[in-house]
Amino acid sequence: MGCKRKMKKYVLNKKIKIKKLVDSGGHYFFGYFGKSPWSKGGRYAVCLEVGFIDRHPRENDSANIMLIDFKNKSKKKIAETRAWNWQQGCMMQWMPTGFDKEIIFNDRKDGKFVSRILDVETLKEKVVPYPIYDVHPSGEYALSVSFEKLNSVRTGYGYAGGLIEDFTGKISKDEGVYLINLKNNKRKLIVKLSDLYNYKNLKSMDKGRHWIDQPVFNPSGDRFCFLHRWEIDGGLFHSRFFSVGIDGKDLFMFPDSGFYSHFCWKSSEEILMFCSVSEKFGNIRSGNNFSKFLINWVRPVYRSVVPRSIRKRVLPVGYFLLKDLSKEMRKIDVYNDDGHMSFSKDGRYLITDTYPNSRHYRKLILYDWKRGKRTVLGEFYSLPDKKYLEDTKISEYRKWGSSPLRVDLHPRWDFKGKKVCFDSIHEGKRGIYFLEMREHGGSKRIV
Repeated sequence: MGCKRKMKKYVLNKKIKIKKLVDSGGHYFFGYFGKSPWSKGGRYAVCLEVGFIDRHPRENDSANIMLIDFKNKSKKKIAETRAWNWQQGCMMQWMPTGFDKEIIFNDRKDGKFVSRILDVETLKEKVVPYPIYDVHPSGEYALSVSFEKLNSVRTGYGYAGGLIEDFTGKISKDEGVYLINLKNNKRKLIVKLSDLYNYKNLKSMDKGRHWIDQPVFNPSGDRFCFLHRWEIDGGLFHSRFFSVGIDGKDLFMFPDSGFYSHFCWKSSEEILMFCSVSEKFGNIRSGNNFSKFLINWVRPVYRSVVPRSIRKRVLPVGYFLLKDLSKEMRKIDVYNDDGHMSFSKDGRYLITDTYPNSRHYRKLILYDWKRGKRTVLGEFYSLPDKKYLEDTKISEYRKWGSSPLRVDLHPRWDFKGKKVCFDSIHEGKRGIYFLEMREHGGSKRIV
């Protein structure tokens, strides 16, 4: 594998074969990890189709929702959405009550964000007057946050075209995590952002804007976890990690290290998280004069002198298995880089990825939880063909793979735990690829 674009665009483990989920014109992607494009029975898959990749979606930019029918070997447009972004798509997911034919996704209607439950066969739909983030295992409820705020604080994670509001230094009294009843379209504010602001308040909390990120139910649906974040010095943000009951009670905060990133539930009591669990590490982000000195003066010098590969090894961060409502935690040697992780149905295998290295390649990683063995399945080039990025300077092009426009692999399992799909741009444009698990010698292995 070389550094130049004209050399190999991807390098695979010799046992691996990948296929395209969609093989036709246009740019295709699914969105975030933790959801599956495949229906439960495997007959269908859904994805997004767009015509550009060189800018963020604007208010009137729509993405086509495509249905792939493996039985009839067909592909067709079944809907479109005007509430989407490059990192999380439109939060499209299969409904637990109709895993083989009903999907839910976010859209915009009359200037407001909504969600739509759509039967992919009859195209009969129901409109829910609120956008959703995650659906309850029963299919009866969903969690929602402010996508307007997300669009303001994290370009690439919110939606354009929502109600215009000035979020500068402001926490609205009705902002937080909402529980939406998908049957009667009612919602209830169960976690208030203002309460989180007042919980063990830090000086840094007065620096910038606050928001809530990634609320996700546990498998049993009685609790969910989420991130409370706010802007601090140096263009960074401080992250706290919480879990709470579905009724908004029994709020629990994990160690305040200031750094929590991606996670997934391993069971209803365990969460795998890429983070730091050192509260001393969190003191660097506390907002006092010493922390400001470290962030604004020491950190830039440190990052310019010490290579990223070394920084990743010396910082107290990694994959940790956290036990909910407990101080129990255990570091898992999956990899030393942040990734988007999820478990196979039986919990045996973990699939995750990495961000681009200095040669612009991302890794796709399989971790055998039972054997404690890591396998790099492949490495994929993270920069697109320049023809899709008109008038882009060379310096900007090289940073594209780390920009909010980037294509993270975001690997995802099918419902049977036999296939893994991921987004990638290694062939020059956005595409969706997959590989399969097969039985060998009485044990499942990727081949």
